[in-house]
Amino acid sequence: MARTALDAVAASPLRVPLRALTQRRLIPRSVWRRLPATGAFTVKTHTSSFLYETPQDDRSARMLFWGGVPAFEPETTALWERAAANATTVVDIGANRGIFTLTALAASPTVRVVSIEASPATFAHMAQMVALNGWTDRVELVNAAAADVAGTMAFHVPKMPLAPSARLVVAAHRSELSGEVVDVPVVRLDDIVSEADIVKIDVEGAE
Repeated sequence: MARTALDAVAASPLRVPLRALTQRRLIPRSVWRRLPATGAFTVKTHTSSFLYETPQDDRSARMLFWGGVPAFEPETTALWERAAANATTVVDIGANRGIFTLTALAASPTVRVVSIEASPATFAHMAQMVALNGWTDRVELVNAAAADVAGTMAFHVPKMPLAPSARLVVAAHRSELSGEVVDVPVVRLDDIVSEADIVKIDVEGAE
């Protein structure tokens, strides 16, 4: 019953003022994190914004819709955005659905981003979000894992859409893997980037 009521509120005309209140921190996180979020919407960063679209309701989509990027790792994203605003080239390793990539691109009209993500489905979604914002000319999208040698490696993708914790099997530390294990290309960062101002690495234990 409570879930149905929350869904009804979030889908009603109250959605717009409710969202404004959450982004002003006038509605507690314990409430808005339970409200659904799907479709296309504008995401506020700490200083700018970008367009985003999601076909599914999940934790990341809720944070982006109801709280914006400041609700997603607030200290890290604030530091990243400030640094990207003054950078020439930044590298996002383990980009997942592209929150850090999109935040960097929104922070500066001239920054170039090299975005590396191994999960095929998540990479495809990130590429769509980059295109949605018209930023494809400032991004090098690499559908691969990064390591110290080039080649292929086994990669575990949990059984969920746009899985946030996909990882190289050698770094999984799991006795039983549910989901799918696929072979993915592996690249050396030195082979695709000559220099960078900032590098963010979030690769689920393979750092």
